[in-house]
Amino acid sequence: MSDALNYLVKARPEAMTAYLKFLKESGRSLDPKTRALITLITKVATQTENGFRQYLVRALDAGCSPNEILDAVMQAFPALGLTKIVWATEILLDMDLPEFRAENLGAEKRWHELKSVNEIPESQVSYCSADGRSLFVYREKNDFRVYDSR
Repeated sequence: MSDALNYLVKARPEAMTAYLKFLKESGRSLDPKTRALITLITKVATQTENGFRQYLVRALDAGCSPNEILDAVMQAFPALGLTKIVWATEILLDMDLPEFRAENLGAEKRWHELKSVNEIPESQVSYCSADGRSLFVYREKNDFRVYDSR
């Protein structure tokens, strides 16, 4: 949550607890992808840039493909209008997420060989890149974690 929401939870715990419970309960029948897309569209409608950036990533994490996200925004055209869709697209382009690049839309997901196991030191961060993304790789014995620089 944002610093502002954390503050409100501390300053007005009863009201904020009820509000956050309402939000959670009201979306209970929706699958995570649908909830994420609806929330993302509300961020476009209200032109909330930080929220749009946050929920764009959440929609991807919920399993939405870039094409599903673009389709959801375009389907909301009658309510959003072209200006808000262009606003959101400019932010999306500024984020420079490789999966949203025109040449990658519709592309099959594929594995990338980064380094051989012997090249990744244990208990240290190792750096490499794939498809224009800088990656951080951390290894602890046979457990590997890869983090995107974004």
